[in-house]
Amino acid sequence: MSAARQPLPKRSTSCLIVGVLAGIVVGSLPEQARCQAPPSGPLPGTSLLATEGDLAAKMVEGIREHLEKKTAQAPGIRLNASEQARRESPQALESLRQQRRNKLRASLGITEKAPTGTKMDWAGGPDRPALIAEKDGIRASRVSWNVLDDLKWEGILLEPAGPPVAGCVLWPLAGQSPEEAAGLMTGKQEHGLGWQMASHGCLVIVPVLIGRDHTYSGNPSINRFTNQPHREFVYRMLYEMGRTPLGLEVESTRAAVTWLTAKQSKPVLVCGQADGGRVALAAAALDDRIAGCWARDAFGPREKMWEEPIDRNTWDLLNHVGDAELVELIAPRFALLEACSSPGWAGPAKVPNRGGGAPGKLSAIAFEQAKSEHARIDGRAWPERQKSPVLQDNQKSNPAQEGKEAREKVLPRFLAESCGVQTKSHTQAVAPPPAEKTPYDTGAREGRQLHQMIGHCQNLWRHSEKARAKLWAQANPAKPETFGQEAAKLRDHFHQEVIGMLPAPSLPMNPKSRPWKDGKRWKGHEVTLDLEPGVFAYGILLLPNDLKPGEKRPVVVCQHGLEGRPSDVCEPEKKTAYYNSFGATLADRGYIVFAPQNCYIGQDKFRVLQRLANPLKLSLFSFIIRQHERIIDWLKQQPWTDPDKVAFYGLSYGGKTAMRVPAVLPGYCLSVCSGDFNEWVGKNVSYEFPGSYIYTGEYEMMEFNLGHTYNYAEMAWLIAPRPFLVERGHDDGVGIDEMVAWEFARVRRFYSRLRQPAKTSIAFFAGGHEVHGEESFPWLDKQLGFIPVGQKVQKP
Repeated sequence: MSAARQPLPKRSTSCLIVGVLAGIVVGSLPEQARCQAPPSGPLPGTSLLATEGDLAAKMVEGIREHLEKKTAQAPGIRLNASEQARRESPQALESLRQQRRNKLRASLGITEKAPTGTKMDWAGGPDRPALIAEKDGIRASRVSWNVLDDLKWEGILLEPAGPPVAGCVLWPLAGQSPEEAAGLMTGKQEHGLGWQMASHGCLVIVPVLIGRDHTYSGNPSINRFTNQPHREFVYRMLYEMGRTPLGLEVESTRAAVTWLTAKQSKPVLVCGQADGGRVALAAAALDDRIAGCWARDAFGPREKMWEEPIDRNTWDLLNHVGDAELVELIAPRFALLEACSSPGWAGPAKVPNRGGGAPGKLSAIAFEQAKSEHARIDGRAWPERQKSPVLQDNQKSNPAQEGKEAREKVLPRFLAESCGVQTKSHTQAVAPPPAEKTPYDTGAREGRQLHQMIGHCQNLWRHSEKARAKLWAQANPAKPETFGQEAAKLRDHFHQEVIGMLPAPSLPMNPKSRPWKDGKRWKGHEVTLDLEPGVFAYGILLLPNDLKPGEKRPVVVCQHGLEGRPSDVCEPEKKTAYYNSFGATLADRGYIVFAPQNCYIGQDKFRVLQRLANPLKLSLFSFIIRQHERIIDWLKQQPWTDPDKVAFYGLSYGGKTAMRVPAVLPGYCLSVCSGDFNEWVGKNVSYEFPGSYIYTGEYEMMEFNLGHTYNYAEMAWLIAPRPFLVERGHDDGVGIDEMVAWEFARVRRFYSRLRQPAKTSIAFFAGGHEVHGEESFPWLDKQLGFIPVGQKVQKP
């Protein structure tokens, strides 16, 4: 997977002499003449780095432009795949459709088979009966039904006066009560179609669709509260476990469809508006039992999903399925795509002492946008062209007028074309029954539904180690003859399926450099290496002054953390906060040091990169891995590098890098993870742990399905049998000793089974979130076989 190495220009003897003489200190000529003193200009083999300004900001912007370009190319990629399959054969086209259906299922986290039986419970009690309304023979009841073994769903059931002509699952707007969507709220008939459907003879289920209020986004028992919308709050933990809110809502739809098909023999339909319409489209695409789909304000181009609420984020979808392809998966069944107005959303509410919500916004999909996406639908997927999907413009300035149009024209058309039901025209809204005397607490019900989803996710986490063990079953450390080959397969799987693999760089390295600061025992240089147009690696190189001609030394790549810079690691004039200038300290000890700039800087400017990347099956670390791969290749070409001893040491987000990059790149001979090692899945999922990322503003932390594939122990196993060290301060708030030690015990056991227990260790110290160095530096010396400057060689 390594990019092709670019040969360095040959250097003449005269150039070498000039490089040796640069920086000579008068009065110590004999000793200096024997050393490779670093040059005062560009490094040999590099051109002058003349770029001015903030290179870190330029890096982030270059990655963004790269991702925006790839996003814009996605519809063309999907079209080319369709056209190629159509040219090959009908079988190839059907195979592509099935591949896309499988990709949609995986991206939404739908892994369960359709339920074979659904039990409907009438949700009532002595103080509040399940039956909440009855008029003209139509009955409305509050109900719940089983979706998965550990997940139930609540909603409203509307039973028609006579035998049903069809079954229907009607999804509300996010946060809209089922009562309102059912048309049971006086004065709001225009917002609900359920009672109208029942009056036409449909048996209707209206589920709860959790919204974007933040009332229940937190855990009072541990005093943790956020302003995250309910959908984001549960999205974060679900995403880490390979699930999504939309995926669970599709699961709920399938369970409801199972009940409806058992209850009556007529066709079953799905419909919904905005987020509810997204559920309807996905459910219809994945479940052939659904005869028709009515999606209101839910169809349009998906290339801007990164600007929408983060709960809509998906992994690896845009290169396979956009909305046009989604509707094609419904063929040959009927799909009615209605452009109408839905309430907008401007982002998380600003609440005192509550934060963490990710930016995002929602507005109604303009008819012209829906029209452009509709034009991409291949109508040949519908043999009966009269059944082909219909786009209907119903965007009015008056919501009441939209509701009237939906009742009088759109609904009858949907019933007629999806299942042949002919309806009598209603010239006005069918009057609902009187409102309940005691208003029902719909907010509390939404809280219950949210906690059902939370509980399901916590259950997934508790059982996730079994799934990871199954993945690792063939990589047995007790069988060294097969372990290396099996671990290499898993390393490739981790890179491709969890991190996301960028293609190899298209540009040559084109190394550039310029002098930086000098320490007492070294000289610093800024270095850039190209990867793609606008995408580059950048860092600071520290070269000891006492390098001798022909001498090769170990290199330690020292990585900063969140919002950090290489200078934080390399500053020679003071001890920097958290980092304690550990790169400069290691260079003082005689190591060659390279401190890269990683792209997690700029707050939302870099976090948006994750939103852009995920739908393309990419992540921040897709770029970071390629940058480090290029850095390793360049370092190993240098005459002063011992190519077998390029080590990695990172703090905080740099520790996160220490777990992922060496796990993928064998070019790092060892890894030191400082201030980050953890029971990482739990830190991203746990509802009970106060330090969980579900309570912070770091919304980019979640990695799709990491919980079922690679916790930190498994990442360390990918590093094995190379040396691996954890540096852990007892008071470091990134975790607690018990969680860290638990996870590290799995690492130590694995190395023991490899019969190399001495290659891994954990360095606890009394302190916080910082590079300590007292144990880690000697450990580096030992593993790299290096004698630091000033340290005497011990006689055997």
